[in-house]
Amino acid sequence: MLTFAPERVREARLEAGIGQTEMARRIGQDRVTLWRFEKGISEPGATVLGRMSEELGVPIEAFFVRTP
Repeated sequence: MLTFAPERVREARLEAGIGQTEMARRIGQDRVTLWRFEKGISEPGATVLGRMSEELGVPIEAFFVRTP
């Protein structure tokens, strides 16, 4: 089973050198929504995950961890 790992979104964004406001703009969300994704308060849908993946240059799977 794969589980969304919000910390991986933040790590990938920081590694890419993109601020929260800029990243939110790029994925068509506001900064607070992105912050909520990164804190695990809410989870992005498939479309937003795809946009994040494209903008950060990582596969969608990078935002998940395998759980038993």
